[in-house]
Amino acid sequence: FFAMELVKGVPITQYCDDRRLPPRERIDLFVPVCRAVQHAHQKGIIHRDIKPSNVMLTLHGDKPVVKVIDFGIAKAVGESTELTRTGMMVGSPAYMAPEQVQGIELDGRSDLFSLGVVLYEMLMHRKPFPADTLTTLVYQILHQDPFESETVAGRLHPDLIDLLRWSLAK
Repeated sequence: FFAMELVKGVPITQYCDDRRLPPRERIDLFVPVCRAVQHAHQKGIIHRDIKPSNVMLTLHGDKPVVKVIDFGIAKAVGESTELTRTGMMVGSPAYMAPEQVQGIELDGRSDLFSLGVVLYEMLMHRKPFPADTLTTLVYQILHQDPFESETVAGRLHPDLIDLLRWSLAK
């Protein structure tokens, strides 16, 4: 069996829509998420469902702490499982990497893509692939550049765009 801590807090979902929080503070919230995913990867675990609702902001005493939750579909690197075979799509489609929507073997880069989607959403207040249907979403993830519009690219510092392009690489 798999046991997870019950985390009481607020998902960072609210920071994806709330424009009052400055971009620097959004990035400060995001860095511990990256560290948590890095720690999981160092232990050989791929989360496979990184999304804003799986990142909680909680308090440890009076200090805010960011926690990545819901490792329910996590997988050890190279692990074989009957529950999630190659060819099956597992996770939240809007945050999936191209290889994940294709149902092929995953590694830590899939989580990096999902982190890129979350950061994009936190900074731009919209998803990089804003499809209305699953078919359109899969097409966008596989083929569309979320920075092809100059209005999108012009809203962020060039270094952030470079970071997001790297993490959202196909």
